[in-house]
Amino acid sequence: MKINTFKFNSVRKNPRTFNSSSTRIKEWSDLAKNDPIILRTVIFWLATILLTLIVIVFFLGNIPEKIPLFYSRLWGPDQLANKVYLLILPAGTFALGISNLSFALISYKTEKIVSYMFCAITILITILSSVAVINILHLIT
Repeated sequence: MKINTFKFNSVRKNPRTFNSSSTRIKEWSDLAKNDPIILRTVIFWLATILLTLIVIVFFLGNIPEKIPLFYSRLWGPDQLANKVYLLILPAGTFALGISNLSFALISYKTEKIVSYMFCAITILITILSSVAVINILHLIT
């Protein structure tokens, strides 16, 4: 009868440790720096969000307390929201941009075209969000 022995001193390295995560982040940041399309996407995404926030802060004193934000609802008080809710658009753009750019960096080594499609979607979402903020501000000021 053979008895399997278990070695307590041998520890398997977990591939999901902090060291592998930090090297993966370093690898992704190098990849984002070296690929011009991803780098331009990140710069455009962050600059547009920053400009949108500056425009919101600049017009914050002129904005009434209630703004038309929820266009999918019926016309009237259901569409109105507090002016602080105008920050939902840049915040949502930031969150979607982080997820899309993360997916772009993950898929870069295997499928570059998919990675570039994620970049294009990020740019499209950023433009639409900024245009929506400018249209709302133009409508109420």
